[in-house]
Amino acid sequence: MKSPNQKKPVAKLTSTSTPCGSQLGAAWIASAAPRVQKDFLKELTEDELRALPWMFEFWAMEHQLPPEGDWRTWVILGADLVAPGRYELSGRLRGQLGSDALMPAQWPAGSYFVLLDGTPEQIELAASGRNTLQYFQIGPAARPYSDYSYRKLSAAFAGNGLRPYAPVHLAQKWDGADLEFSWIRRARLDGASWDLAEIPLSETQERYQVKIFSGAQLLRLEEVHQAQWRYSAAMQALDGAQGLLELQVAQLSESFGPGLRRKFRFTI
Repeated sequence: MKSPNQKKPVAKLTSTSTPCGSQLGAAWIASAAPRVQKDFLKELTEDELRALPWMFEFWAMEHQLPPEGDWRTWVILGADLVAPGRYELSGRLRGQLGSDALMPAQWPAGSYFVLLDGTPEQIELAASGRNTLQYFQIGPAARPYSDYSYRKLSAAFAGNGLRPYAPVHLAQKWDGADLEFSWIRRARLDGASWDLAEIPLSETQERYQVKIFSGAQLLRLEEVHQAQWRYSAAMQALDGAQGLLELQVAQLSESFGPGLRRKFRFTI
């Protein structure tokens, strides 16, 4: 089906002086000339024409479309109604369930919010189905899958429930000309108790991937088996490490690979 958002190339490149939102299908077809509307509908197959009234992406307003990018999880201790349909949230525990390593310093106003009240259910995924393209059909439960109102969706899932959390409390100290880094691992399973002497490993062995960057250039990649690493003076000289650098640490999982990374900037 031809996209209604396709435009002919223009001869002159310029810039806009005011913000400009995306042109959605419904807005385009409503403002198009009758001849353009007729040509657009004429190019649709019979199934596409029947499905058009049910295509949410075509008719939805911009703020109704699903967002792009990562999500973060909050625990909210208070929600006070301040106006009809408007709540003031307090006691926010941000970055729950390991999403802290994905969230930016600030999220813009108008970000999407989904209440996890038990209604959304996670799709079960066997280990053999990870990173495998799967196909779904979504539509009214009262209608059969063959109905033209059903949408088809394909997606592959990495199985992020197995992904190790990013380490925390990264620290550095100088030992002569050597730099020693240390951190504390986190656990996906059984790590919430304050009575434990040590954080559960949740893996068959303790392993971490350590990277040193200078800007976007990777200077060094190491694998270590304890929550500390020494960046010796000899390594620094071999890497040409100087100025502002960045350490990245991720716990390794036998079933998932590298987990989320914790970043730490330092200067040599």
